[in-house]
Order: sequence, then C-alpha cells, then structure tokens
Amino acid sequence: MVSIPEDRDLQAGYLLVGGLAVMFLIGVGLLGQATLNTQSASSTPNDSEEPDRVIEMVADDWYFDPSSITVQEGDYVRLEIESRNSETGQYDHGIGIPAFGVDEDLPAGETTTVEFEADEAGEYQFFCNLYCGQGHSDMSGTLIVQE
Repeated sequence: MVSIPEDRDLQAGYLLVGGLAVMFLIGVGLLGQATLNTQSASSTPNDSEEPDRVIEMVADDWYFDPSSITVQEGDYVRLEIESRNSETGQYDHGIGIPAFGVDEDLPAGETTTVEFEADEAGEYQFFCNLYCGQGHSDMSGTLIVQE
C-alpha cells in the first residue's frame, strides 16, 4: 500500500509528476501507433489506387486455381481469392509470396482481397503458408513477373 503524505504541497507535486508521466506514456503510445501506420501504408499499395491486374483465384483443399499467374513488372496486382474446401470441410488457407511481402490468411468460405506491387521481374513461388510453411501437400503455384 502506498502511503500518501499529509503535506498538501507534496501531494500536489506527486499529482503533477504522476499526471506528466501518464501524458508521456500516452504520447509515446500514439507516436508508436503513428509509426506503425506509416510503415504499413508504405508496404502496401494505396487503397484508392486501381489495380493494373485483377485475378480471380480459388484456394481449395490441395491446390490454387490458377496455379500459374503472369503479370507485368510494375503492375499493381489485386488477387480475389475464394477459399473453399470441396473435399475436407471448412479449413482456412493462406497465401504467401515472400518476394512481395504477401502473407495473408484466407478464411474458409470467404473471398479475400490481396494486393501487392509486382516491382521486380522474375519467377516466384506462391504457396499456402498457413499449416506447413511453404505449400502443404504441394499447395503452391508460380507467379511470373515479365519485364
């Protein structure tokens, strides 16, 4: 138990110091949140930007359809991925494309929008990253980014 001194000036000093400490902590928290928001915004395309490519996909029990996607270097890509389970029931999936910072959960029975900028030409693997790392049961595909 904290004892409160009888002296009013001392009590006022404690209240002032305590109030300043609380305001400092709130300010640090807000600054940290603003930093996180800035970092998130810079790693994903602008929400108001229209994509260059919209690709509809399915993530089903053991595969992605299509399993190969081709886009142009610099394309702002939007994947509309329907997660379904025609054989095994209702299991969530995920999609990972590490080269472009994509790491998204795909809840079962829902369609999830995934966006990224294909800013470097090459051939990249995408995979279900939810259960077993890089593509459980070969649930993977190829993203081709052409120059």
